[in-house]
Amino acid sequence: MTGFRAFWIATALVVASCSHVDTASNEPNWLLISATEAADDRHLIVTIALDEPDALAEVARRLEADYPVDLVAEWPLSAIDVHCLVFRARDNTNVERLERRLNADQGVRTVERMRQFSVLGEQYSDEYLELQKSLVAINALKAHRFATGANVRIAVVDTGVDITHPDLADQVEA
Repeated sequence: MTGFRAFWIATALVVASCSHVDTASNEPNWLLISATEAADDRHLIVTIALDEPDALAEVARRLEADYPVDLVAEWPLSAIDVHCLVFRARDNTNVERLERRLNADQGVRTVERMRQFSVLGEQYSDEYLELQKSLVAINALKAHRFATGANVRIAVVDTGVDITHPDLADQVEA
């Protein structure tokens, strides 16, 4: 489950750091930062319900007032009806205790400390590795020793895609 959380967190940060907000529209300008700026365990990703988008700023201000944290990034994840707030715990704060307190807050849906993961050996410790035949077939295990995929955009499509869909229209490259 930890690997899934790490993937979700990394995906959320990548999406947020690549987001483009049209300033000509009525869309808010979300507070975004590079994922590397929040890459330590003093940063917490807090999700709140997206029920009242107009109240998001007030919720962030309340959390900053009630807890020893500073808001450093935010973005919506409309597909799962949450808004992500990334807070940095202030100096001399017990982050583990802070995480528990935030998890108990009625207005908070989830809290997860920012974590970094890396493979330390040549073998992955994934018990399901043998079931992932494609990783072996493309030599991903050997290649990962030399490159991690940083700054590389890849998409694998195994079904039909409507490239005229508004979410994809300006994103598809041949």
